[in-house]
Amino acid sequence: MKGLPIGQQSFGNLIESHALYVDKTSYLHQLVTSPSQYYFLSRPRRFGKSLLLSTLEAYFEGRQELFEGLWIADKVTNWETYPILFFDMSLLDYHDQTLQYALTQDLLSKAADFDVTIKGENPKDLFVDVIKKIKQKTGKNVVILIDEYDKPIHDYLDKMSQAEENRQTLKNFYGVIKSMGKNIRFCFLTGVSRFSKMSVFSDLNHLKDITLEKDFAGMLGYTQEELEFYFPAHLEKVAQDYEITYEELMPKVKKWYNGYTWDNKTFVYNPFSFMSFCSARNFYNYWFETGTPTFLTKLLHQNFEYDFDALEVEQFGLSSTSIENIDWKALLFQTGYITIKDIRYQNDLPIYTLAYPNKEVRDALLQYLFMEYSRNYQLSDVKPRASKLTKALREGDMEEFVTIFNVIFASIPYQIFIENQEAYYHSLVFITLQLMGIDIRAEVSQAKGRADAVIFFEHAIYILEFKLNESAEIAIQQIKDKGYATPYLQAGKEIHLLGLNMTAKDKKITSFLSEPFETIKHLK
Repeated sequence: MKGLPIGQQSFGNLIESHALYVDKTSYLHQLVTSPSQYYFLSRPRRFGKSLLLSTLEAYFEGRQELFEGLWIADKVTNWETYPILFFDMSLLDYHDQTLQYALTQDLLSKAADFDVTIKGENPKDLFVDVIKKIKQKTGKNVVILIDEYDKPIHDYLDKMSQAEENRQTLKNFYGVIKSMGKNIRFCFLTGVSRFSKMSVFSDLNHLKDITLEKDFAGMLGYTQEELEFYFPAHLEKVAQDYEITYEELMPKVKKWYNGYTWDNKTFVYNPFSFMSFCSARNFYNYWFETGTPTFLTKLLHQNFEYDFDALEVEQFGLSSTSIENIDWKALLFQTGYITIKDIRYQNDLPIYTLAYPNKEVRDALLQYLFMEYSRNYQLSDVKPRASKLTKALREGDMEEFVTIFNVIFASIPYQIFIENQEAYYHSLVFITLQLMGIDIRAEVSQAKGRADAVIFFEHAIYILEFKLNESAEIAIQQIKDKGYATPYLQAGKEIHLLGLNMTAKDKKITSFLSEPFETIKHLK
C-alpha cells in the first residue's frame, strides 16, 4: 500500500518516494499540446495547484523518468527541455518589506541561477530583462509558472491601501507576459481568486481562464472513480476501524468530503481533506484547520449574510471580483466555501445556484460564523448547551428552546447587540440551528409574503416568525394571515406555528407563542 502524500507539492519528490499519485497527466498533455499557451486556473487552497505546477515544471525540464507508467509516458515522443521561471508568490517576503523589493530580490536570484546579469529600475523592467537574457543564453523560449498569483493581495484584504499597492505592483509585473510573447513557450498562473481583468490582468487579455471549462473540471481533486481505484486499501482500513463494511463507509465519506464541482457534472473531493481523513481514519474538519477565514467571516458579518444553501449568481459574478468592491458570493465560491449545485439558462446565459459542497465545509464555516456573530470564541462552551435545542424542538418544549437561546444572546456584548438588534436576533437563531444540523431555511417565499424561517423534521414542520419590541401574538397572527403554513398542509407532518418576540432593552426573547399548544408564555 503506497503512502499518502499529504501536503506534498513536489511532483519529483512524490514520484521518487513512491508515494500514491493520482494520474492527472492526460490533462497536462492537453495543456502543453494546445494552441493556447497562456492559462489561468482558480481553485480553493489545498486543492493541488502547486503540485500541478510542479508536474508541469518536471515535464518542461524533460524529466521523462518521472512519468514512467503514467498516462502521458507514451504520448510524448520528444522530451524537450526548456528554461523555466517558477514564481511562488507565497514564498516572497513582502510582509517585512515592500512587494516591489521582494520581487526584485526574487528576480535577481533567478537571474543568478541562469548565470545572467539583469538591469532595471523596477520588477517590471527586471522581468523583461531576465526573459530576454535567458532566451539569448539558452536559445529557447522561456516557460513561466506562477503559483498563488493573488496571495500578496489576499493577505491584505483587511488593509485596503496595502492591497491596492500590491495590486498595482502585480498588474505591472504580470503585464510583461504579453509583451514578451515571442520569447515565451508556455505560461500558467494559479490562484484562489479571479480578480477582474481591469483589476490585475488588464494587459493579459490573451490569458485563457479554464476555471469553469468542462474539459478541466476534474484536473484537480479526486473523482469518485479515482477514489475507488487508487484508495481502496486505505478506505478498507478506515472501515475496519469503524467496524462497518466498505460499502457502508463510502456514503459517509462522500457526504463529508465530496461535492465540489465547476461544471455541475464532474464532482471531486478535496484531496487534502480526503487524504488527511484516510491517514487519521477519523471524520473531522481537516481543511479548515489549514487556515481560519478571518477576513471572510468578518465580511459576511458586516453584510449580515449567513444563508448559503441556495444562492444565485450570473457567470460574470461567479468568475470575477474586484478589490475595490468585493463580491462576497464570488469570494465564497472561489475560496471553496460554496460550490455549484445547479445551472439553468436564461437567454442562453448560465445562472448558477450555489451552496455548501459538503458536511466538512458546512459545519466548519457555521462554527466560524457563530463565533464571529456571537463574539463567543469557545465553541466547547456553546455546543453542549445548544445540542439540547434539537431535543427541545422534537419534544415541543418551547420554553427550553427559548431559554437556551436567551443564554446565547446574553453572551453578546451589549454595545454590539444594541447597534444591530434585529439582524443579530435573526442571524444567531438561524446559524445556531444550522450548526446543530437542523434543517432550517430562512426567508421562505410564500404567495403572500416570506416566512422568517421554516424548520423541517421528519415528523414535523415549524414555521417561525420573529418580532422586535412587539408581541408573540402579532407574530403568530402574521403567520396565519399570510398563510405561511399553506404549502405544507399536504406534507403529512405536524405543523407548529412559533411566534417569538424579543425586547431590545432586555436583549432576550421575552415572550413566545406556540400553536397548537394555544398558550402564551411570558418569561421573567
